[in-house]
Amino acid sequence: MFEAILSIALLSLVAVLLARRSRVRLPPGPTGLPFLGNALDIPPSHQWTTYVEWSKKFGDVMHLSALGRHLIILNSLDAARDLLEKRSSIYSDRPKFTMISDLMGWDWAIQFMSYGPRFKLYRSNVVAPLRKQVLHRYHPIQIREARQLVLELYHSPGECLPLIKHASGATMMSILYGCKNGQKRNDYVHLADAATESLVIAGNVGKYLVDLIPVLKYVPKWFPGAEFQRQAREWRKLCLSLIDIPFTDVKQSLANGTATPSLVGYMLEDEDKQPDHDHLIKATAGVLYLGGADTTLSAFYSFMLAMVLFPDVMRRAQLEIDSVTKGERFPDFTDKAALQYCNCLVLEVFRWVPAVPLGVPHQSNEVDEYRGYVIPKQSIVMVNAWSILHDERVYPEPSRFNPGRFMPNSMESGQLDPREVAFGFGRRTCPGVHFAEDHLWIIFVTILAAFEIRRSKDETGTECSLPSHDYKVTSGMVSVPEFFPCDLIPRSTSLIHFLEQEND
Repeated sequence: MFEAILSIALLSLVAVLLARRSRVRLPPGPTGLPFLGNALDIPPSHQWTTYVEWSKKFGDVMHLSALGRHLIILNSLDAARDLLEKRSSIYSDRPKFTMISDLMGWDWAIQFMSYGPRFKLYRSNVVAPLRKQVLHRYHPIQIREARQLVLELYHSPGECLPLIKHASGATMMSILYGCKNGQKRNDYVHLADAATESLVIAGNVGKYLVDLIPVLKYVPKWFPGAEFQRQAREWRKLCLSLIDIPFTDVKQSLANGTATPSLVGYMLEDEDKQPDHDHLIKATAGVLYLGGADTTLSAFYSFMLAMVLFPDVMRRAQLEIDSVTKGERFPDFTDKAALQYCNCLVLEVFRWVPAVPLGVPHQSNEVDEYRGYVIPKQSIVMVNAWSILHDERVYPEPSRFNPGRFMPNSMESGQLDPREVAFGFGRRTCPGVHFAEDHLWIIFVTILAAFEIRRSKDETGTECSLPSHDYKVTSGMVSVPEFFPCDLIPRSTSLIHFLEQEND
């Protein structure tokens, strides 16, 4: 009897909620099923391209629902700026990432924190070492690591993409923890890779039912269907090890007097300590690693793919580099002002394959009205960066990799700076934009000075096929092109020999 009464009550409640919703003028979107909403319509991967297609019918502000949660998809720059910047007091929160924050242990990362005093404290510590005025401190490390990568690519050209992946993390380990070449740094990078890969997998909104029904986090791991609990338990170990192990090593080396200069070391020696000082430093280093290694890895791979698909772009960049260096040395940061096309090349990488195509979701903290539509409180709001950065009305031939579109005095100059989209909006904008730009630039120009990047050939001399950047990208919160083969042909053995002597 009790079960029957409870069932009737729940059905009545659902009917009331659905009736109430029908009186609210929500933004247009595909029709969903009762209770399930659009949960079955949202594709498990490449959502950004599906949302672009849907926007042709429903407009640049769309509404979806999934198990009672409202999702607002913004497919235009105007809508993103109107809501996330002009109304940032409403849209600066984050949805509750139950799988990531509660179960996997990433609650220390500002990317996933709710907006409030704790977020502001942790963000201020992340912003400080990323200010444009202090980035020159990292230039020697970035130059050293870029040239070390060239040497490794020269000696192991068949390991091109894995070496680039390792170099992305290794540079950040050097900056954050003072780790130079060696097994310890390699171990740190492998640990961080595993941790961030788990984060990318869990980062798709709706991938895990517990994100939509948070109470499921209390389901015991032995319960049938609770595989997510067992997975989260293993991933939590990786998450905590990422920030604990290298931090503890730096602290111990400071005590022993054997520490090398590092960002974590500087922060530990700061006398102006704040409450929970150690955890704040751990979190700051972890956030910087995520931003400096994972998303820039996506950009590295996109750069390599673009150079193979668009060899005319590679040749133009190399001509510019050679005009400055005369082929007698590698470029460094003092050459940046003279390498305008290479600077534009970085911008085009940001635009061509945005590392986080749907951004990190925002959440509305109150009911809002926009263009005559109601956006309910606690709606998940997502910006389709892919849609904005591939809008042919803004970027002619958006699938073409064309750094020239950003060159001063070009026919297409004055276009939207892709950094304004790729690094987020409002109070949740990524503070690492200038660091990322430096990090990518020195890698790109160093590789281009050293190598021709070509499509690989098989044993018969036939060129291997390559993925199209439009569709064949791996899915997750961070997008990375599928693995593709490529060959690196040294342009100057004298430059390589110079590096070998420098490295002795």
